[in-house]
Amino acid sequence: FRNNNEAWVVNHISDSVSIVDIPTRRVRATIATADEPCDVVFAGNPIFAFVSCSQANRVQRFNPNDLAAAPTNIEIGGEDPRALAVSPDGLTVYAAIFESGNRSTLVAGGSDNTIDQFPNNDAMDDPTNPYGGVNPPPNDPDDANTDGNLFIPPKAANGTAPNVGLIVKQDGNDAWRDDNGRDWSPWVTGAKANLSGRYQGWTLIDRDVAVINTGTLAVTYIEHLMNLNMAIAVNPVSGDITVVGTDGTNETRFEPNITGRFLRVQLAMIDASKSANVIDLNGEHLSVAQGGNPYDEERVPQVERNKSIGDPRGILWNAAGTLGFITGMGSNNLVVINSAGERIDVGFAKNLREGPTGLALDEGRNRLYVLNRFHGSISVVDLTTFNEIANVPFFDPTPAAIKIGRKHLYDTHKNSGLGHIACGSCHIDARMDRLAWDLGDPSGQVKLLDGEIHNLGAGIQGLRDDEDTFPPFTDFHPMKG
Repeated sequence: FRNNNEAWVVNHISDSVSIVDIPTRRVRATIATADEPCDVVFAGNPIFAFVSCSQANRVQRFNPNDLAAAPTNIEIGGEDPRALAVSPDGLTVYAAIFESGNRSTLVAGGSDNTIDQFPNNDAMDDPTNPYGGVNPPPNDPDDANTDGNLFIPPKAANGTAPNVGLIVKQDGNDAWRDDNGRDWSPWVTGAKANLSGRYQGWTLIDRDVAVINTGTLAVTYIEHLMNLNMAIAVNPVSGDITVVGTDGTNETRFEPNITGRFLRVQLAMIDASKSANVIDLNGEHLSVAQGGNPYDEERVPQVERNKSIGDPRGILWNAAGTLGFITGMGSNNLVVINSAGERIDVGFAKNLREGPTGLALDEGRNRLYVLNRFHGSISVVDLTTFNEIANVPFFDPTPAAIKIGRKHLYDTHKNSGLGHIACGSCHIDARMDRLAWDLGDPSGQVKLLDGEIHNLGAGIQGLRDDEDTFPPFTDFHPMKG
């Protein structure tokens, strides 16, 4: 809402903004935007409209008093800026960068094990690397390897594993480490960076929030929060920037080790000095449920899963800055936090209809309104009990097959042992998280390449192993990388 008489609505597919006259309930103007607008806020002095255009990696500034004027483009050095928020003084715009990354990268090395044969793949074969050139490198942190096995889980009798690349992640001291904590910095950014196709001093952008000065339009960045920044809001009293989203633990190798616990649902709280405190929104109750580390086990009872929040897509603060509300689109619930970011025990997570996302607060009437994207309705929540007291459906043309099937992609309570992840946690909005993962399994068995069973070749001549003397594929090893 620009004011009590006018609302601006972003049209994500149409690449436009509709300006709605509230008294007459009619669209009085439509203005074109760059590709895939996601959000709009009003800020600055004088006040302008700022529209995030996610696929263009741009925020556009429009003059609401001169709709014919061309917008001013503000380029964002990050992938997919979506949610917007404004500082309490109205002079700063914050844009959450949806696909920001998490300071992880790949040391390639799966194509050949001969030094200099394939440039840019030599780091894994270098005999001076942390594993002496052993590929695939072990993931057993025990240097002595007293059990004689280099892998967790132990490697089965499945022959020689294929050469693979290795995922490394930059720590707080800027060292690039693997899942054993071994330092690969020389091969990523140091003297041997050329062996991984890089140069000395190479670095990786990990920008999570773009900070736009509405006066100068200069852009700075807040970094190293999480992988996917899904929603953003500003505490109206403290001015703290609060971001909710998820962070993948993709540096951990092998599917058996990450089943049910491959990411964290997080809240980042950034103060005036731009210092960030990142909180695991499920850490406390899962710790209690497991009697220790919240991710020691991959399954807890259903009653504990129902307390978890997954795929958070909305955050909003009350006027006093004492209560924050977070919606879990995948967990179909609402979480309430205090000004320190701690979850408040009001039934832990109140159940809502499918796909809760957007939030609107009416404190004068003691009501919170939640948009249920999948259910096609508005939940009316009482702010005393935090229970849904009414549900108002709206017109939703989504086909029944899609509505029925969504739970299989998004529902974190149905589809995970800890209640916080689903297929949509990696395949965000049916897309992808833009991270590398090693989903091999040392304990698995080789699948022989059999054209009648495992490789039908799509019926294309030359792709089936029983049609060629030299088949184009090899047997499928479970440590595929």
